[in-house]
Amino acid sequence: MDKYMKKKLISLLIVLGTVLNSGFLVFADEAEEQDPEVEIEEVEIIDEEDPEEITYEDIDYEEVIAEELEEAFELCEDEDEPVTEDEDLLEVFSFTEDFEDGYPVAEDITVEYVDESEVLPSNNAFSTMEEAGDYIRQCIKNRDAEIIFSVDAANQVKKTLFTDASYEITRFTGAPDEGDYNILIFIKRDWSYVQMDGRYEVTLKPTYKTTLEQENALAAEIDNVLSDLDLDGKSDYEKVCAIFDYICDNITYDYTHLDDETYKLKYTAYAALINKTAVCGGYAQLFYRMAAQAGVNVRYCDGQTSRGFHAWNLVILDGKAYYLDSTWDAGKDHSAYRYFLKGKTEFEQSHILDEDYSEYYDLYDFSELDYGLDPDFVLDQMGTINVQYLDDNKVRISWGKVTGSNIEGYDIYISKNGEESYHLNTTLTSTGVSYQLDPDKTYYFKIQPYGTDGNGKRRTGEMSTSIMIHLGGGWQKDTKGFWYRNADGTYVKGWKKIDGKWYFFKTNGYMTTKWQQVSGKWYYFDDKGVMFTGWKNINDKWYWFEASGRMSVGWRQVSGKWYYFNADGDMRYGWLKYKGSWYYFGSKGYMLANTSVTIDGKTYHFDSSGICTDP
Repeated sequence: MDKYMKKKLISLLIVLGTVLNSGFLVFADEAEEQDPEVEIEEVEIIDEEDPEEITYEDIDYEEVIAEELEEAFELCEDEDEPVTEDEDLLEVFSFTEDFEDGYPVAEDITVEYVDESEVLPSNNAFSTMEEAGDYIRQCIKNRDAEIIFSVDAANQVKKTLFTDASYEITRFTGAPDEGDYNILIFIKRDWSYVQMDGRYEVTLKPTYKTTLEQENALAAEIDNVLSDLDLDGKSDYEKVCAIFDYICDNITYDYTHLDDETYKLKYTAYAALINKTAVCGGYAQLFYRMAAQAGVNVRYCDGQTSRGFHAWNLVILDGKAYYLDSTWDAGKDHSAYRYFLKGKTEFEQSHILDEDYSEYYDLYDFSELDYGLDPDFVLDQMGTINVQYLDDNKVRISWGKVTGSNIEGYDIYISKNGEESYHLNTTLTSTGVSYQLDPDKTYYFKIQPYGTDGNGKRRTGEMSTSIMIHLGGGWQKDTKGFWYRNADGTYVKGWKKIDGKWYFFKTNGYMTTKWQQVSGKWYYFDDKGVMFTGWKNINDKWYWFEASGRMSVGWRQVSGKWYYFNADGDMRYGWLKYKGSWYYFGSKGYMLANTSVTIDGKTYHFDSSGICTDP
C-alpha cells in the first residue's frame, strides 16, 4: 500500500465522533409551646415557581474540545515522513461544532486530502488571528454563510488555531452586537483549514439562530425602545433601572417552546424583543444589547442555579460589579424585585457563575452588598423556630417575636422537590404560619427575615436552616436537626434500624452524629447519622468499631493481625508492656510476631505470640 493510500486510510480512521453527554442546556420534634406573642397566618401552598430550567452535566466543553483537537493533530502530524508521494496533495483538517445555548455539545474531526489546484489563496490575509478578529466579527454581523481568511503560519500555533479563532468571535469589544452577544448566536459551526505557502487558509461556515433581516429588525426596535425610554443625560443607574423595568414589564417566559429543541429562536434577543417571549438566554442577551447600546458597562453571565443551567447579567456601577436577573424578576413590580443589582454575597447563594467567566473576578471589583445598601446596617436574628403538628394534616411553623427587633417581616420559601429547589411561597409580617399538607409528600421550608436599612433599601437576614416535614411518618428535619416520626405521630428515641442502617436518637428525639455513649459503650455515627463499623480515622487517630458498632478497647484481631486499642479507643503504636511482657506495634499499628527488628539502633526478637524475648 503506497503512502497516499495509507494517508487516506488514516483519514477514515481518525474521524472522531465525540458526543458529550450533556443533554440540552435550557436557559430548571416534638411540639413545643407557642410563644404567647406569636401571631399565626394560614397560607396556601402555591405551586407557582420561577421558570424551570433543565439541568445538564457540568462539563468543560472548551477543554474537552481542545484535548480532542490536540489528539487529532498529533495523529495527523508526522515530521519525518512526507505527507504523500504526490506533493500536489494538501491535508485539509475539518472540525464541526454543534451548539446548544453557546456551548458545543458534539463535534466531528476529519482529515482529507485534496489537490493543491483545488485550493485558492484567500484575499483576506492577516498576520495574526487577532488582526483577523475584526474581519471575522463583521462577517458574523453580516450573517455571512461562508467566512474565508488566512493567517501567517509563523505567528499561529496549529493546535490552537480553531480555539483562537473562536476567542476572536466572542472577544469583548464593548460593541452591543459583538463580544458577549455572539455567545448564543450559533446553531452550528463548520471549520476547515489547509496549510499552504506558509499560511493557514481558514474557512468558517456558520449556521445562525437568526437571519440578517431579523437582526436588522431587532436593531431598529432597540433604537425605538431606547428612544422612548429617553435615556439621554441619565446616569448609568437610571439607564439600568429603565431597561430592566422595560424587560420585566414586557417580556414573558416562553413556556410554549421550552421543551422544543427545534425552535432555536427562543434563546435570542430577537425573540425577546420582537415576539415578546423568550427563555433566560433571550432575556440576558436583550438586556446586554440594550444596556451596552445605552453606554452601560454590561456583561453576559451563565452558570448553575438550583433548577439547572441559567443566564443573567452583571453591570458596573460606580466602579463596582452587580448582578441582575431579568428572567426571575419578570412580571414583578420594581419594589418586589429580588434579583436586581445584587451584591456577590447574596446573589451567589442562588446563582453559581460558570468557570468560563472566572476572569470576571479579576476584571471587576464585585460589591459584596446590593447596590445602594447602608453598609452599617445589620439585621437582627429571628427567634427560635418551632413546628407543631395539628389535626387534619395541618402543621404550624412559628418563631418567637424579638422585642425591639429591626425585623419587619419574613419570606417563607418552600420546596417539594428536595432541598435544592426552593421558591418563595409567601411573605409575612406575623411570626407564624399554618399549612395543610399532603401526608404522602415531603416538604422543605426555609425562613428569611427582612427589614429596611437607613437608605430605605429592603435588607434580608440570614436564611434559616431547612425544615423537613413528612406527615405520613419517616424522616423530619427542623432547625435543630433530624428526627424520625412514627406513623402515629410519636417520635423515635434510642436505637432504630432504617433501610438496613442503624441510627441512634437522643431522648429529645434528635438523631445523633459523631460520638455517642450508650449503656457505657462508645459508638460513632457519620454526618448522616449512620452507625459506623470497621476502621475509622478520627482526628488523625485510628479506631476499630465492631460489627455491633461498639468501639474496641484492648486487644483485637483484625484480618489475621493483632492490634491494641488504648482506653480512649485509639490504636496503639510502639512499645506496650502488658501483664509483665513487652510487645511492639509497628507504623501500621499491628503487633510484630515471629520476627526480629532494629529499633533505635538495637535489635529485638519477637516470638509467635508477639512477646519480646530480649527486652
